Amino acid sequence: MAKRRTSSASRRSRGKKLLGQWLLALLVLAGVFLLFQLGSRLSASDGLWSALERMFSGGGRRIGLVAGHWQHDSGAVCPDGLEEVQINYDVAQRTAVLLRRAGYSVDLLAEFDPKLEGYSADAFLSIHTDSCVYDLSGFKIARLPESAVGEQADRLVAALYREYAAVTGLQPHYDTITFDMREYHAFREISPTTPGAIIEIGFMGGDRELLTRRPDIIARGIARGIIAFLEETPTAAP
Repeated sequence: MAKRRTSSASRRSRGKKLLGQWLLALLVLAGVFLLFQLGSRLSASDGLWSALERMFSGGGRRIGLVAGHWQHDSGAVCPDGLEEVQINYDVAQRTAVLLRRAGYSVDLLAEFDPKLEGYSADAFLSIHTDSCVYDLSGFKIARLPESAVGEQADRLVAALYREYAAVTGLQPHYDTITFDMREYHAFREISPTTPGAIIEIGFMGGDRELLTRRPDIIARGIARGIIAFLEETPTAAP
């Protein structure tokens, strides 16, 4: 009997040891995953603390991104067949990925998406590309002049101008902001409490190299602008 008890105790001891090893392995894997996620959020100018803050600060905040002309038409078209909608959709997708990695909820919306009616979010941006003009370069951003949340919309526009220019190296092209940008249809469809803006990310002619070969830079500039705006905007009290 004594031998059986010893054998049983030994088996229990080995079982506990194996369980401990499994738990340790799971903790190590969780740590590796956390470091991987953290690394994906770090940029050359970021510190560890700011990256950690971004990982856990976005929860519950929603962003709406319209891929201009998507599921509607081609938008502007260059003589060689390059279509605006291709650029818009690619950049919008990349931007959504970056924002989701930062912890935000993101809706990728079509040009005339049924979800736009009464759409509510912490920030809304429609992404477009300017015409195929080869002697012009730059970007521009606008918002609805009579927005019910004009102060917030102005801060969104300012953050986008600042961060997008810093990341992409493109300069603002204020002179070509149009009536159609300021009166963009979705501004009157989304909830009046949603701060919104529209961006023309560059000219399909003069900025083609950046737009078609480095869309990751374009997306990073947009994402940083939106995140900067949200970090400056207090979360609404429940």
